[in-house]
Amino acid sequence: MGLLNGSTDCLIIDGSSWQSGGFVYDFLTLSVLYKGVSVPIWWLEINHLGQSSQWHRQLLIRSAIRLLDLRGKILLGDREYIGTEWFKALKRAGLDVVIRLRVSDYKAAIEIGGKSIGKLESEAKGQVGRVIWQSFMLNSHTYQFVMVAYRNRSGKTEFLRLITTLTPAEAVQQYKQRYRIESRFKHLKSNGFDLESLHLQ
Repeated sequence: MGLLNGSTDCLIIDGSSWQSGGFVYDFLTLSVLYKGVSVPIWWLEINHLGQSSQWHRQLLIRSAIRLLDLRGKILLGDREYIGTEWFKALKRAGLDVVIRLRVSDYKAAIEIGGKSIGKLESEAKGQVGRVIWQSFMLNSHTYQFVMVAYRNRSGKTEFLRLITTLTPAEAVQQYKQRYRIESRFKHLKSNGFDLESLHLQ
């Protein structure tokens, strides 16, 4: 596929629900970020509402790499796209990762031999916008835990937490692109294309 031949480094994993004929269809999608546009290149119907399982995600990647050369690409994902078996599958596929974490995700592994999450939060809060990070081991591989404090619209301090195989600064820069997928779904569903109303099958 031309879009993958050196044009971009970023892939995005996310879910999407579509309505047709009175039914709701749920898909796990893999997209490529090309010139600021998130373009779907592979998808898997998961047949249930809610989050995908690690099994679904592994199946998505295994089926995609049979036809597409994804090695060396960077996979961006939100907080539900974690899991030890899932990360093993991404390592085998030769993909780098930048995945957002919840506050308790991999807490014990991150704190072994390093600073506590509370200590890292204090450092980040005292230096809003600065990248705070710590290496840790997972599945016998080294990852970086990255944290950045920022102010939300109401002025409250919140934290961006990431697990990544990239350098901390690069991970933060790449993750900003993850939100591109939301605009792509908006355009396809309602903002111009309105595909759901066309009753395509």
